[in-house]
Amino acid sequence: MGFGILVVMAGASALLLVALMTGQAAPVAKIQVGDKLRVVVTEDDRYNGEYVVLDDGSLTGVGFGRLVVAGKTVEETRILLRNQFLKILRSPTVSLVIVEQKPKFVFVTSLVGVAPGPIPFEPELDIRRAVSGVSLPVNSQEFEVRLFRDGNLVGRESLERVLKGVGDFGSTKLKPNDVVTLAEVVKHRIYVGGRVLRPGEFQVLEGTDALQALALAGGTTESALGEIEYSIEVRRGTNVFEVSDDPKQPRFTLEAGDTVLVSIPERIRVSIGGEVGAAGQQTLRKGSDLFTAIQRAGGVRADGSLADVLVIRGQESFLVDLSLFQTGSNIQAFPVEDGDLIFVRRNERRFLVVGNVARPRPVPMLVGREYRLADAVTEAGGPDAQGTTQRVYVGRRGESGKVEVKEYQLAAFLKDGDMSQNPEILPGDIVLVGERRGLTIGQVSSLLSSALLIDSLFRR
Repeated sequence: MGFGILVVMAGASALLLVALMTGQAAPVAKIQVGDKLRVVVTEDDRYNGEYVVLDDGSLTGVGFGRLVVAGKTVEETRILLRNQFLKILRSPTVSLVIVEQKPKFVFVTSLVGVAPGPIPFEPELDIRRAVSGVSLPVNSQEFEVRLFRDGNLVGRESLERVLKGVGDFGSTKLKPNDVVTLAEVVKHRIYVGGRVLRPGEFQVLEGTDALQALALAGGTTESALGEIEYSIEVRRGTNVFEVSDDPKQPRFTLEAGDTVLVSIPERIRVSIGGEVGAAGQQTLRKGSDLFTAIQRAGGVRADGSLADVLVIRGQESFLVDLSLFQTGSNIQAFPVEDGDLIFVRRNERRFLVVGNVARPRPVPMLVGREYRLADAVTEAGGPDAQGTTQRVYVGRRGESGKVEVKEYQLAAFLKDGDMSQNPEILPGDIVLVGERRGLTIGQVSSLLSSALLIDSLFRR
């Protein structure tokens, strides 16, 4: 038996051993261009011989003619050969072995240093291992790894990310005849000007965006003062592009010759007080509207109202109704000016929920929203362990000043949708969720009158 056959059989044995140790099926070898095959016909040794798979993937020999075998397994090829010999022999016994396999390589090249050239192909060889033999540059962030397969560029990634194992590109498994190239990243020459710390010309890597260019120029001149609002425009030839700094928007990628101009919008200062989260002075971009100013001050507190917001401007005063903002409606913006005094008033439109509920409390009423009995009970967290929706009472001050009480079976609405048991709640109403054992109307009237009095005292 020849040395080549011994090698093939040893390789096959090794694959079988690995398969037995790992519990996985042994990989099936495929015949490739350049492989040398030995054909043995037991019944007639005139047809025995060794043949090389040609560049077109075919095998040509005595007795079987021409067969395309590249990419087929040894067993598939043996069956093709036997079928050919059946035309000239009766029940031939055909054997086929790979005498010698053509070496497989991956080619590693570098445009910036010494590369190992062709390296033997291994089934688990990946891009990161392939570039480990390259003389790597110090500034790895300025270089990239490119993968070519069958003459086509199929992927690229920065060298730094490949070496650090960031992303999946570095672990891409290579195939025979792949070409891995290390090359310098294409750079663009751009200009950054305007309100930046270090204006000037920069060489940036391909794919750099406008915000990264701003960072290269040291940021804005006002960044040290805590001012973070700015505007960026990119001039490209005769075109001008406004660039958003919203991280949710797509990045604006720069091209060679772009000019990045950064501007800081003019500022105004206003004072905001009343029912807001953070009363005090606020710095805003010129042209900001009243609603934006209030939001910058922490927004309206639970007891506040956007109806009739007071704005004092010099000798003039304005009452601005912003309540429709709370319902999501669009209204005309009211621009604020430098030096404005803004006061958000307390919301006096509210109702009171007491009795057997989880959180008895006064509930501010949003302008434009309708509240019904089920909403009122929900705002208070629903009935507690002793409460029931079978007996819910609504107290409302009448024209004489006396509290008039009505009893509702809210459970009928919750179960059957009976709207008569789910009345509208008006500002000043008091809702009492009763106990399971029930109360008389007189008892409820007394309780609600007391609650109304206490609520009125605490409002003052």
